[in-house]
Amino acid sequence: MPTARDRFKMIASSYLLCIRDDMILLSRRHNTGYEDGNYSLPAGHVEDDELLTAAAAGSVGTNHTRTGKQGAGTM
Repeated sequence: MPTARDRFKMIASSYLLCIRDDMILLSRRHNTGYEDGNYSLPAGHVEDDELLTAAAAGSVGTNHTRTGKQGAGTM
């Protein structure tokens, strides 16, 4: 018989909110297959036994590149 752990699975994500000089760091989705071309906060899935802070920092370090552009995606 399945246990509660087998029946319920949740995928946790971490989001990073970076604000500097009235600017917010955004990520533009590209080649993900989901919401490509849209902007979002830098985010990533949290792996088993991974700290939320480590997942958030890792999502910025590995999945994003600096463009140096300001005002891109302003709504």
